[in-house]
Amino acid sequence: MLVRRVFKNSLLDIITRNIECIFFHKGAVFMVRILLFAAIVFALFFAFSDKKSITIYRVEKVNDKYFPLNPQMFYMSSDKQSILFRARDGGIEKMKCTVINIENWKCRYSDNTGDVSMEDGLIEQKVASALPGLPSKITKQVNIFKYYLLKHLKIDIID
Repeated sequence: MLVRRVFKNSLLDIITRNIECIFFHKGAVFMVRILLFAAIVFALFFAFSDKKSITIYRVEKVNDKYFPLNPQMFYMSSDKQSILFRARDGGIEKMKCTVINIENWKCRYSDNTGDVSMEDGLIEQKVASALPGLPSKITKQVNIFKYYLLKHLKIDIID
Protein backbone atom coordinates (compact mmCIF):
# COMPACT_ATOMS: atom_id res chain seq x y z
CA MET A 1 0.00 0.00 0.00
CA LEU A 2 2.90 2.35 0.76
CA VAL A 3 4.40 1.80 -2.70
CA ARG A 4 1.04 2.63 -4.32
CA ARG A 5 0.85 5.94 -2.40
CA VAL A 6 4.36 7.00 -3.41
CA PHE A 7 3.57 6.58 -7.10
CA LYS A 8 -0.06 7.70 -6.87
CA ASN A 9 0.66 11.21 -8.16
CA SER A 10 3.45 10.37 -10.54
CA LEU A 11 3.35 11.63 -14.12
CA LEU A 12 2.71 8.11 -15.42
CA ASP A 13 -0.22 7.70 -13.02
CA ILE A 14 -1.73 11.07 -13.98
CA ILE A 15 -1.48 10.24 -17.69
CA THR A 16 -3.01 6.81 -17.27
CA ARG A 17 -5.86 8.18 -15.08
CA ASN A 18 -6.72 10.59 -17.87
CA ILE A 19 -6.58 7.76 -20.37
CA GLU A 20 -8.91 5.70 -18.15
CA CYS A 21 -11.57 8.29 -18.89
CA ILE A 22 -11.18 7.53 -22.59
CA PHE A 23 -10.65 3.77 -22.37
CA PHE A 24 -12.80 2.08 -19.77
CA HIS A 25 -10.98 -1.18 -20.14
CA LYS A 26 -8.14 -1.83 -17.66
CA GLY A 27 -6.19 -3.79 -20.30
CA ALA A 28 -5.96 -0.69 -22.49
CA VAL A 29 -4.57 1.33 -19.58
CA PHE A 30 -1.96 -1.34 -18.93
CA MET A 31 -0.95 -1.31 -22.62
CA VAL A 32 -0.63 2.49 -22.57
CA ARG A 33 1.68 2.26 -19.54
CA ILE A 34 3.81 -0.32 -21.34
CA LEU A 35 3.99 1.85 -24.48
CA LEU A 36 4.93 4.96 -22.47
CA PHE A 37 7.64 3.03 -20.66
CA ALA A 38 9.00 1.67 -23.98
CA ALA A 39 9.02 5.18 -25.48
CA ILE A 40 10.97 6.55 -22.52
CA VAL A 41 13.54 3.72 -22.71
CA PHE A 42 13.86 4.20 -26.49
CA ALA A 43 14.42 7.96 -26.11
CA LEU A 44 17.03 7.49 -23.37
CA PHE A 45 18.88 4.86 -25.43
CA PHE A 46 19.33 7.22 -28.38
CA ALA A 47 20.05 10.23 -26.19
CA PHE A 48 23.06 8.53 -24.61
CA SER A 49 24.26 6.32 -27.48
CA ASP A 50 27.75 6.86 -28.84
CA LYS A 51 27.53 8.03 -32.46
CA LYS A 52 30.13 6.55 -34.78
CA SER A 53 29.08 8.12 -38.11
CA ILE A 54 27.69 11.33 -39.55
CA THR A 55 26.18 12.18 -42.93
CA ILE A 56 26.55 15.62 -44.44
CA TYR A 57 24.44 17.06 -47.22
CA ARG A 58 25.89 19.65 -49.58
CA VAL A 59 24.67 21.69 -52.49
CA GLU A 60 26.71 23.36 -55.20
CA LYS A 61 25.99 26.85 -56.50
CA VAL A 62 26.31 27.32 -60.27
CA ASN A 63 25.07 30.53 -61.92
CA ASP A 64 22.97 31.51 -58.87
CA LYS A 65 21.24 28.13 -58.82
CA TYR A 66 21.86 25.31 -56.34
CA PHE A 67 22.31 21.65 -57.29
CA PRO A 68 22.45 18.78 -54.76
CA LEU A 69 25.69 16.84 -54.41
CA ASN A 70 25.83 13.25 -53.20
CA PRO A 71 25.55 12.87 -49.42
CA GLN A 72 28.87 12.08 -47.78
CA MET A 73 29.21 9.78 -44.79
CA PHE A 74 32.10 9.91 -42.35
CA TYR A 75 32.86 7.06 -39.95
CA MET A 76 35.00 7.21 -36.84
CA SER A 77 37.34 4.27 -36.35
CA SER A 78 37.15 2.29 -33.15
CA ASP A 79 40.54 3.59 -31.98
CA LYS A 80 39.36 7.23 -32.50
CA GLN A 81 42.56 8.00 -34.43
CA SER A 82 41.18 8.02 -37.96
CA ILE A 83 38.14 8.93 -40.03
CA LEU A 84 36.91 6.78 -42.90
CA PHE A 85 34.89 8.12 -45.82
CA ARG A 86 33.85 7.08 -49.30
CA ALA A 87 36.28 8.56 -51.83
CA ARG A 88 35.39 9.88 -55.30
CA ASP A 89 36.38 6.60 -56.96
CA GLY A 90 33.96 4.67 -54.73
CA GLY A 91 36.62 3.19 -52.45
CA ILE A 92 36.96 3.79 -48.74
CA GLU A 93 39.67 6.25 -47.75
CA LYS A 94 41.19 6.36 -44.29
CA MET A 95 42.73 9.55 -42.93
CA LYS A 96 44.89 9.92 -39.85
CA CYS A 97 43.21 12.50 -37.68
CA THR A 98 42.92 14.28 -34.41
CA VAL A 99 39.51 13.11 -33.23
CA ILE A 100 37.47 14.36 -30.28
CA ASN A 101 34.17 12.81 -31.43
CA ILE A 102 32.39 12.22 -34.75
CA GLU A 103 31.32 15.87 -34.97
CA ASN A 104 34.71 17.40 -34.01
CA TRP A 105 37.90 16.31 -35.78
CA LYS A 106 40.69 17.45 -38.10
CA CYS A 107 42.43 15.33 -40.78
CA ARG A 108 44.96 15.57 -43.58
CA TYR A 109 44.33 13.73 -46.85
CA SER A 110 46.65 10.75 -47.33
CA ASP A 111 48.03 12.25 -50.60
CA ASN A 112 48.74 15.59 -48.82
CA THR A 113 46.52 17.57 -51.22
CA GLY A 114 44.71 19.28 -48.39
CA ASP A 115 42.95 18.85 -45.11
CA VAL A 116 39.41 18.51 -43.91
CA SER A 117 37.94 19.27 -40.52
CA MET A 118 34.59 19.16 -38.83
CA GLU A 119 33.55 21.42 -36.00
CA ASP A 120 30.17 20.94 -34.33
CA GLY A 121 28.94 18.96 -37.35
CA LEU A 122 29.96 21.56 -39.96
CA ILE A 123 32.59 20.40 -42.42
CA GLU A 124 35.34 22.52 -43.91
CA GLN A 125 37.69 21.33 -46.65
CA LYS A 126 40.90 23.04 -47.70
CA VAL A 127 42.27 21.53 -50.89
CA ALA A 128 45.40 22.70 -52.65
CA SER A 129 44.36 23.64 -56.21
CA ALA A 130 46.26 21.71 -58.88
CA LEU A 131 45.31 24.27 -61.54
CA PRO A 132 45.66 27.84 -60.24
CA GLY A 133 43.30 30.46 -61.60
CA LEU A 134 40.29 28.16 -61.87
CA PRO A 135 37.30 29.31 -59.85
CA SER A 136 36.61 27.09 -56.90
CA LYS A 137 33.23 25.47 -56.61
CA ILE A 138 30.92 27.15 -54.17
CA THR A 139 29.40 24.48 -51.95
CA LYS A 140 27.24 24.86 -48.91
CA GLN A 141 26.30 22.36 -46.24
CA VAL A 142 22.53 22.18 -45.63
CA ASN A 143 20.24 20.17 -43.40
CA ILE A 144 18.54 17.02 -44.66
CA PHE A 145 15.15 18.73 -45.08
CA LYS A 146 16.47 21.41 -47.45
CA TYR A 147 18.55 18.81 -49.30
CA TYR A 148 15.58 16.56 -50.04
CA LEU A 149 13.35 19.48 -51.00
CA LEU A 150 15.94 20.53 -53.58
CA LYS A 151 16.80 17.03 -54.82
CA HIS A 152 13.38 15.43 -55.05
CA LEU A 153 10.88 18.28 -55.28
CA LYS A 154 13.15 20.82 -57.03
CA ILE A 155 12.21 23.46 -54.44
CA ASP A 156 15.09 25.84 -53.71
CA ILE A 157 14.78 27.36 -50.21
CA ILE A 158 18.53 27.72 -49.66
CA ASP A 159 19.81 31.17 -48.57
